[in-house]
Parts: sequence; C-alpha cells; structure tokens
Amino acid sequence: MMSAGSQGTPANTGRLAARVGGHVHGLSRCVGVGVGTCLAALLAIFPAGCETPPSEAAAPAESRRLKVGDLAAPQTQPLPSQVSLQVIVFEAPADKAAAVGEMFDVLRADPIFFADRATLEANDIRVRFGTQRDWPDLAKKLDEADAKQAYLHTLIHFDDRGLDLADLPLWEAGALNYIRADGSTASVELEPGRLAWSTVARPVEPLRGVADVVFRYVHRRQKDIAAARLARQDRVQERVFDFSVLSTKMSRGDFILMGPTAYHDADRQGLLDPAFMVPRSSGGVLRLYMVLCTKVGL
Repeated sequence: MMSAGSQGTPANTGRLAARVGGHVHGLSRCVGVGVGTCLAALLAIFPAGCETPPSEAAAPAESRRLKVGDLAAPQTQPLPSQVSLQVIVFEAPADKAAAVGEMFDVLRADPIFFADRATLEANDIRVRFGTQRDWPDLAKKLDEADAKQAYLHTLIHFDDRGLDLADLPLWEAGALNYIRADGSTASVELEPGRLAWSTVARPVEPLRGVADVVFRYVHRRQKDIAAARLARQDRVQERVFDFSVLSTKMSRGDFILMGPTAYHDADRQGLLDPAFMVPRSSGGVLRLYMVLCTKVGL
C-alpha cells in the first residue's frame, strides 16, 4: 500500500527569486478580483519565451558582430532548465457543492495517468486536466459556485526534488483512515510529522516546452525532518501513498484541478477531507487547487 521514497522538502530557491519575484507580485493582485479576469491575466504575466533585451535590439549591427572575447568561457553557470507551476487555491461555500462538482465535468481525466483513480474518487477527490481553451467554461463554473481565490504560490522545479503544493502538520501519532475502492475502510498508523501533496516536475527531452509532472500524497516523520536539518540535507525520507500517485504531461497554459464534490460531516474520515479539501476551521467551504503550468525550459 505504501512505499518509501526519498523526495524531499522544497530546496532553497533564493537564487531564482529575482527571476520570478515580479511575476508573483503581479499575480497577487488577482486575489479578490473576478475569477474570469484573474484566469485571463495569468499567462499574460508569464511571457512565452525569452525576448531580446531592448538595448540589444536597438544596438547597431557593428556592435553585435562576433568578437574574440565572445568565445571565452562564461564566468557563471547558467540556470538549469526549470518547470514553473502556479498554485491557485479557490474556496467555495459548502452549499454550492453541486456547482463545484460541475467544474470537473468541463475538464478531462484521460490526459492523466492514475495509479488508482477508483480509490481517490472513493474519498471524493476529483482530479481533472484542462488547457487554455477550457478557461472560459471553468471561469463560468467558478463564478456559479461563488468561488473566491484564497491564496496562491509558485513552485519552481529545477531538479528532481519534490515541492509541496499544500501541507499540514500532524502533531500527534494517530490513525489516518481512508476508503478503499470497494467501499471498505483502511487505516494507517502515522507518527508525528507532516502530510503533504507533493509535486515533482521535469522537462521532457527532447520535446520542447513539455514537462512531466507527478503528484503524490506523502507523510514525513518529524524525526526524519529534524535529522535532515541537522545534517544540512535537502531531502527528507518520506512515505508515499501509492494509490494517490498521478502524472501528466503539461505545457504552458495547461492545468490540473483537484478538489472535492461534496461537503462531508466531521465524522467522515476520508483521505484528504479534513486536511486539505474540506478544512474544518474555515466555516464550511470546499477548497479547490488549480495547478497551472506557466513555464517549461530556461
């Protein structure tokens, strides 16, 4: 049911912050505005490719001729190829559950490879794939569900370490219950630590502008997290719920929508209900995660 993994917590991406800081600031202005306006603005903020700097474009032809100095080895290492994902979290009132469920009807499941789709959906976790062409229909459904953007953040993958789109602490040891595909209930004993939806993304070679993106639900023990910090290691040992693993190919403008289709009572112990999709402290909302691919490559 579970397997041990070695994908770790997010690495320090400070050296890349300067390249994305302006983009994140611009996207933060989407919070509180109409859903359609925000979706339409997303890709406009992230340019499709590298543009020629104005100073270079305006330079005379003489100054752009190859010089001996141009043949020297570069003094700095180039940034590695990267995959950028924008995580946009929406919250809809619990009494709009029917409208929330209709969002998934305008998207597709076939571009996604599921390790165990039946078990995920038995726990009322829907995952669907969309492209830019689906934005108008999705924006309409989000408006019908009175969904508001709660927050957003950016995941920048430049190696094979996992980055978390959402996580929460597990303060005490206890049982994590979930529903199998056949309707029976399973239980797993977990030590204190953290539960997370983690992502791994890498460009697909030799295809240009295409990334392979993997999502999985993981548990990291607190003692393993502490040991990694003491050893100054970027990776933390983690356990992966095999049935939660799903993967897909994504290009700029493609997105994954993940969320529930109903509001469940507090005593309903699904895999993710109390943790991510139906937070108890929020006053009765359904939470949806939209993971948008904004960049693949240098």
